[in-house]
Amino acid sequence: MSLKLIIEDLIDKNAKDFEVAKAIKSEYKEYNNSLNKLFKVSSGKDFIVKHTKKLDEVLITIYKYILRKSFGSYIPMSSSLPITLVAMGSYGRDQLSVYSDIDLMLVYKEIDGYNIKPILEKMLYLAWDSGLKLGHRVHEVSELLAVSKEDITIKTALIESRLITGSKILWFEVEQKLQLIREDNRQKFISDKMQELQIRHKKYPINMIINLKESQGGLRDVHMTYWIAKVFFNIKSLKDLIGKVFSEEEYKEYRVAIEFLYRIRNALHLHNSKKVDTLQLEQLPDIIRLLEYKSSNKNSDQISFSTKLITHQHTIYRLSMIFLNRIIDNKKITKIDIKDFLNNSYSSVDFSVVESIELNTNDRHYYSNIKKFFYKQSISSHIYILFYANKLAYFVNPLKKILHLSQLDGYHKYPVGLHSIQTLYAIEHIEDEYLLSIYQNLSNDHKALLKLVALTHDSGKGRVRDHSIVGESLFKVYAKKLGFNDDLITTGSKLIRYHTTMSSTVYKKDIYLQKEILAFTSKLIDTHSITLLYLLTYADIVSVDAKLYNGHTKFLLKELYLASLEATKEVDLVKESARRNRKIEAIQKDTRYLELSRIMQKNIINIESNLLFLKYSKDKILDISIDAEDIKDYKFSIDNSERLSIEIFRKTPLNLGYLLAKLSFLTISDMHIYKLYNGIKYFKITYNQSIDNNELTIVEQIVDNSFDMSKKTHYKKPVIYKNEIIINTEHSQSLISISINAKDQKGLFAYISQVLDKYKVEIRSAKIFTNKIRVQDLLLIEKDENCSTVIDQILDELCTS
Repeated sequence: MSLKLIIEDLIDKNAKDFEVAKAIKSEYKEYNNSLNKLFKVSSGKDFIVKHTKKLDEVLITIYKYILRKSFGSYIPMSSSLPITLVAMGSYGRDQLSVYSDIDLMLVYKEIDGYNIKPILEKMLYLAWDSGLKLGHRVHEVSELLAVSKEDITIKTALIESRLITGSKILWFEVEQKLQLIREDNRQKFISDKMQELQIRHKKYPINMIINLKESQGGLRDVHMTYWIAKVFFNIKSLKDLIGKVFSEEEYKEYRVAIEFLYRIRNALHLHNSKKVDTLQLEQLPDIIRLLEYKSSNKNSDQISFSTKLITHQHTIYRLSMIFLNRIIDNKKITKIDIKDFLNNSYSSVDFSVVESIELNTNDRHYYSNIKKFFYKQSISSHIYILFYANKLAYFVNPLKKILHLSQLDGYHKYPVGLHSIQTLYAIEHIEDEYLLSIYQNLSNDHKALLKLVALTHDSGKGRVRDHSIVGESLFKVYAKKLGFNDDLITTGSKLIRYHTTMSSTVYKKDIYLQKEILAFTSKLIDTHSITLLYLLTYADIVSVDAKLYNGHTKFLLKELYLASLEATKEVDLVKESARRNRKIEAIQKDTRYLELSRIMQKNIINIESNLLFLKYSKDKILDISIDAEDIKDYKFSIDNSERLSIEIFRKTPLNLGYLLAKLSFLTISDMHIYKLYNGIKYFKITYNQSIDNNELTIVEQIVDNSFDMSKKTHYKKPVIYKNEIIINTEHSQSLISISINAKDQKGLFAYISQVLDKYKVEIRSAKIFTNKIRVQDLLLIEKDENCSTVIDQILDELCTS
């Protein structure tokens, strides 16, 4: 049975008001419970229009009941009773969201023959008892103009008024008052609303946590356009502005964006069962599921959905501001050539400029003009204008796919495009005095390069491959088009490839370890690149959030910067570390590496021994690393095909002196020792000759016995002269190098190992090579307190007096 028939039946039974309220409340609750089903049928503007009409029906039912109750069989004609029910705010615009307040105004005219106020009171009480969330105003029609002058919010709500039901005669008077309200002090209203808009945009910029109503590009921007157009043209809807303010194409683009935001806002209200306008990152999966959204590209549904939302926000903001500019200023737009645009100065985004820029990529001077532009002292205001004009991607090609790309990492506050522009802005507005002095001392070439890099450093995001590598490729192509020289392009490419390295090093590494300093320095090599990366890192951090560049971060970045400048003087070590980095980069692209667990990948990259990376191919390094993964104590293998070769992985201690001494009847041609990960060491010992296969069992037994640290052997001490040993205690912060160039002798390295074991000195890495009759050995040993105190004793014991 319909609500209307239920009410009629209750009236016939002379039911109490609370029974009627109960029936309305039950009907309204049943309707609310059906909203999720209705939402699946129509989820955008159509959904809220239907919801608005449903509320109209409920209020009309309540009003008619009160009239029946008040007048019985003597109800006057509807136009004769001086009462009108007026919808205001979003309700007045036919845009009432599910859990928004129902803004209702009861307008009456004081007539002696009617007792109006008790009727209005009864209506409000019954509406509240029926469960309606009313925001209400009650006014005598003559008060409306005076009321509108009290507060701009009230005036705005009155401007949106819409008749629900009641006296059409009185509504005609109300409309006359509304016309006076729209015309009253129009310029002040516009000025106040535009100031309100600027404050709101500053408080709610486009970012990753989106307020669908208040954010820049949110629904409030649409409302603002409607309000201003309403006072100028007294329109019923924005569609009425087609041909006056915007074209069919512009309106269609605007409507599509608005519709998408309405769908999300409705879904958000339904999901939370209350009025919620801020879309939090953790709610994305539920909203996407409710909207049955599926990504049409390679990105995840969440990134795709969020990016689409940000794109529509940008559209709403851009077109709203253009429309407002056209309505208020009513100026004829003069097209501006890109060259003129670049040569003029702008302190803020002027939307009359935004829609007037013409880009001619066929102009032979197009790219040279852009290059000159990057040499200007300040360019960020121009870049913002190009961004809001939807022309930045044509101006800076690498930005094409990332302008509105969302970043759901919980760290970045802004989509990629805005973050990139703000990084450029941070370069031009450095607040750190030390960094500012560095920037001011840069050459004009390096300043221009840094601005271009700041703008394009994240241009590779949104792809399957590492965004730094993709961005590097995009930068190279674009910088070449602009005409930058090869040296500058090489430097810029490095900056983009390693733009996250400085921050990750200070946050995740011990910057007081020389190996970490060298690992960082070896990626940049030269002081210019290190200096530019320091500035870029500062700007990148500040553009995320200025608060992130705190005293601690500032101190660590400066420490790393100064230490890396000093490290560039250690040419050999930097080159060695650079070779390691290149090998690591090759490994990280390998299919086998990519299939490993995150822990295993980290183990391989963090292998301490540089010599391993210098000695072996990426495939061999992966073989060794993967073979070591399941080591509990030790394992070994023996190859006797051409020459005897022993490969050992061990976690438990190896009695190397014993092993080498027992096999001293053979001549070592090559031996390497590498520290891997999780306490595992790798040994590869190769002899000059093979042995009889019958002796392999004996060798296996010797290797097995070598894990017994109590075993000892006695052999003749080899002859090593002092001038044949070079000990460098400053090889690095953690390592001492021992270089031996001496006559090859049986048991030579066995004896060296025994001496080091005696003084409890651990060999981190070793490279043993026999060339004809001499050995060329390089040992890297741990530099600890014990080693530092016994190094002279070790030297004395190794050398022949």
